[in-house]
Amino acid sequence: MRTTWAVVALVIAAAVQLVVTLAPDLYALVGPYFLPTTSMVLGALDSIVPFALAAAVLVGADRWAVGRSRLWLAAGALAVVGGADLVNDLWLNSIASTGELPEAYRILGPALYLLRSAAMVAAFGLLAAGLWAERRASGAEVEPRAQDGAAVIPIGILGGACIVATVWTGFTSVRVPFEFQVYAWVATFALAMTFGAQAVLAIVALRTRPREGAAPELLIATGSTLAMLGTTVNWVLPYLFLGNWPDLLLTVNTAARIIGLAGFVLVAAGFLIAGVGVRRSASTQPA
Repeated sequence: MRTTWAVVALVIAAAVQLVVTLAPDLYALVGPYFLPTTSMVLGALDSIVPFALAAAVLVGADRWAVGRSRLWLAAGALAVVGGADLVNDLWLNSIASTGELPEAYRILGPALYLLRSAAMVAAFGLLAAGLWAERRASGAEVEPRAQDGAAVIPIGILGGACIVATVWTGFTSVRVPFEFQVYAWVATFALAMTFGAQAVLAIVALRTRPREGAAPELLIATGSTLAMLGTTVNWVLPYLFLGNWPDLLLTVNTAARIIGLAGFVLVAAGFLIAGVGVRRSASTQPA
């Protein structure tokens, strides 16, 4: 029952976030012409990822009973990410309507972003910790596969490359006013740590695959890798292009956003499938 109410609350929060995100473009959706753009659709879907992923984690947490408490904490961290985004978007919408930038936003705006960044790192780190706790408790039921071990190496290399590219771009290319410089550095470091946590989650998911019914772990590993890759490309490329080839940049940027979004969808699907499997097994067991 507690899980049900938490999931319902997260779904409602996602619906509110969707409305807030689409509010500035409302005329394009309900005006005389229906004119949604790719950027508008991707932005709307991106905005509900934290709440939707948190709900999916809660649904599937019972598959990893030993690590369930860590998975619940991860869902809570994802809810914090979504809450920070929601508050920030509400604030930006009010600023857009008045045309004035409040002095408080100069401090609290970056602070919200730092809170979001820290919560995202914590969320993926706790997801990895939750899955790994289950492996340590039931190691005999987990049979490492040679192909999984082979996949760990490229995922680790890709994760390292994403971290290096993010840190290099953030510390050499980002130009912000001096008073925001520390915020920019911390945010860059937090983003790099998020990619590291996503790589660890992908590796842990592969190494914790059970002998049977391993689809959830495979989806989580694949999705975490794609989310890491798509977000990295979306972050790094604008600084590499430096205003050149805007049409190509827009195309690659859109493709990267789609890849990153697909990654988060796969992670959520992994947890949802895990939850369905647990409930199906419970319903078929004799009373």
